[in-house]
Amino acid sequence: FFRKPVRLTGVCRMREGVPAVDIHIHNLSRKGLRIELMKDDPPAIGDKVTVEFRLDDEKKTLIRKEALVRTLMGRFVGLEFFSIDPYNVYDKALGFYLM
Repeated sequence: FFRKPVRLTGVCRMREGVPAVDIHIHNLSRKGLRIELMKDDPPAIGDKVTVEFRLDDEKKTLIRKEALVRTLMGRFVGLEFFSIDPYNVYDKALGFYLM
C-alpha cells in the first residue's frame, strides 16, 4: 500500500488501565502507520494497541483504529491495522485522505 508521509500527533493505548502515550505519526497507509512514541515504554511485537489521531484535512477528521505491532526500532513502531472495512467510517475517511 502507498505510504503517505505525514506529521500528525495522537495517542496510543497499549494496555487496559494504563494511560495513553502521546505519539507522532510519520507515515500512514490504508493498512497501517509508523509512529514514534513520546515515552520509553514500547509495546511488544504482536501486541494489540489502539491509536487515535486527527487528520490534517479540512474537517480535522478523528481516526480511531486497533492495530497490531509489527516492527520496533527504539521509539519507532510499525503498526498494521487490525481490520480494513470499506464501510467503516474511519476506513472511509482514511481512503479519501490518502487519495
